[in-house]
Amino acid sequence: MGPARTLAVYVMILAASLLVFSVQAAAAKLPPPSGDDLFIRNSIVILAGEIIEVKAPRENINPVVIRVLQVMKGHYEAAAVEVNVTLSPPCLPDRIEPLSLEFEKGKQLILCLTGTPGDFYINEYWTGKGISAFTPENMERFLGLVAAYDVTLRTDKEIYAPEEPVTVTFTNKSGYSIHSHFASGTPGVGINTVEIRQENGSWKTLPVDNPNVDYDIDAPCELLHGDSRTFTWKALVWSEEGYQPLSPGTCRIKHMFQRQKSGEWLVLYSNTFQVE
Repeated sequence: MGPARTLAVYVMILAASLLVFSVQAAAAKLPPPSGDDLFIRNSIVILAGEIIEVKAPRENINPVVIRVLQVMKGHYEAAAVEVNVTLSPPCLPDRIEPLSLEFEKGKQLILCLTGTPGDFYINEYWTGKGISAFTPENMERFLGLVAAYDVTLRTDKEIYAPEEPVTVTFTNKSGYSIHSHFASGTPGVGINTVEIRQENGSWKTLPVDNPNVDYDIDAPCELLHGDSRTFTWKALVWSEEGYQPLSPGTCRIKHMFQRQKSGEWLVLYSNTFQVE
């Protein structure tokens, strides 16, 4: 092989290597989560609630029942949640401490939970990071953290007049791409249902579309990290009498999105808002 041809081969190999490197760099994920980012992602549910029962301890666990006032992150529909409070410090697993005075009946707290329903624990309980007093300042702080590091659905106002349209903004700050109908040609499908709180604390589901009609719906489309979509909803729900304005009360919007296209559907709730 002559010098000219050898040089040409080297140039081609170098160009191919640079192309592979550039493709890999473009496809690289964001830096691994750490600090508040990791803490928020590891908190499966973040909620504000009021302690309604302190159960008897079992070994190094003390169950506490909490009435749910507001869910800031995650999918939790029940009116109350049982949380296992760990009584043993991580550095002294054989030692059992008494339950903190924070868990007195009637106290209101913000809790960051990990685990699964029926087996929830407080994320970073012993560092104090996963539990806070229920104050406006702490609510604003946690809502800000969730907005900075997760997928959120926020309304433009907290109080609406009857028949007033509701504008929602769907934002992806999760560090990954996701798929949502809010990004498609039929963004209204993004509002799957609306729920209104009942006197006993449970949520009643209100359909937003006529279930007897087949709609032409686009597939969910991709939102990259940092992307957001805004949609204005007419605040109408379906009943046997046809479309009706949303009734007065405390409401929230339910949305379902996918981490991967054609993957599992994940549930996301908006902040609560009032119709007066």
